Amino acid sequence: MAKKKYKFDPKSLDYHEVDNTRQKVIKSIISIFVSTIVVAVVLYIAMAYIIETPRQKSLKKENKKLEEQYKYLTTKYEQTEKVLEELKKRDANIYRAIFEAEPPNSSKRTTDFTLFDSLNDVSLSKLNAASINKTLASLKEERDAYKELISLFQDKKESLNNIPAIQPIENSDLKKVVYGFGKRIDPVYKTPSFHPGIDYAAPKGTPIFATADGKVTKANDKIRGLGNHIRIDHGSDFETLYAHLSEMDVRAGQKVKRGEVIGYVGNTGKSLVSHLHYEVHFKGEPVNPIHFFFLELDSRQYSKIIRSSSRSGISLD
Repeated sequence: MAKKKYKFDPKSLDYHEVDNTRQKVIKSIISIFVSTIVVAVVLYIAMAYIIETPRQKSLKKENKKLEEQYKYLTTKYEQTEKVLEELKKRDANIYRAIFEAEPPNSSKRTTDFTLFDSLNDVSLSKLNAASINKTLASLKEERDAYKELISLFQDKKESLNNIPAIQPIENSDLKKVVYGFGKRIDPVYKTPSFHPGIDYAAPKGTPIFATADGKVTKANDKIRGLGNHIRIDHGSDFETLYAHLSEMDVRAGQKVKRGEVIGYVGNTGKSLVSHLHYEVHFKGEPVNPIHFFFLELDSRQYSKIIRSSSRSGISLD
C-alpha cells in the first residue's frame, strides 16, 4: 500500500492529504518514453550489425572486385618486371658479344604499387609528376643509347653473320614448347642439375637450321648422352651445339650459312622424347640461347618465349 502524503495549509492551520496521481502519470510516461528510446537504439545497432542494407551489399561487392583487380595488377606487374630483367640481360649480351662494349646504364625502376595504398590525392599527384619526369629522362637515355647502337652496328656489320641470331627450328608462331636454360631437374636421375641449353619439343624429322655462318667441327654420335650431334664454330668466340638428331646433313669441316638445314630432330642419346637440345657458347661458356634470337623475335614474342621457357622446372635430356 502506497504511503500517503500530507501538506500543511496555513489558512486552515491543518494538514491535508496530497493527491499525487498526476505526478505518477507523468513519471510513468517519462519512464515508458525513455525505455522505448533505449530499446529502439539497441535494436538499430543490432540490425546494423546483422542485416546489410542494399547500399552496404553493393559497396562490399565493389570492394571485393577492387581487391581482385589489385591482386591481378600486382601479379602482372611482377611478371612484367621479370620480363624486363630478361630483356635487360639480352640487351647486355648483345652489346658485349656483338659490339664488345658494355651496355649503357639505364635508370633503375623504383615504382612500387604498394605506395598507392597510403597516398592521398595531393601525394598521388606528386608521385605521378615525378614518374613522368623520370620517364622523360629514361626516354632521353634510350635515345642516346640507340644512337650509340647505330654507330656500333656500322662498325660491326661485317661480322654479324657469324653471331647466332635465329631459332634453330621453325617456331615463328612460338607454338613449340621450349624448356629453359639454367637450373633444372634431370628427367632421368631426378636430381637438380645445370641445363646448359634449351630444349625444343618437336616431332621427329623436323628440320634444324644453322643459326649463324660457320664451320662444322663435329658431326657424330661419339659423346655419350648427346646422341647424334653437331658442333659449329662461328668465329667471333661463338660456338653452337645441336643434339639428339635423327639424321645429320653435314660433315666435319663443312662450311654452313645461317638458315641452312644441317639435320633433323630425333630422340637419340639420353633423351626422353623427340626434341632438339640447342646450346650457344661464347668464349667457351654456355649462355642462354634465347637471348640470341634478336633477328627473329620482336619484344612481344621475346617476352612470350621467356615466359614459356621459365614455366617448366625440368629438361628433356
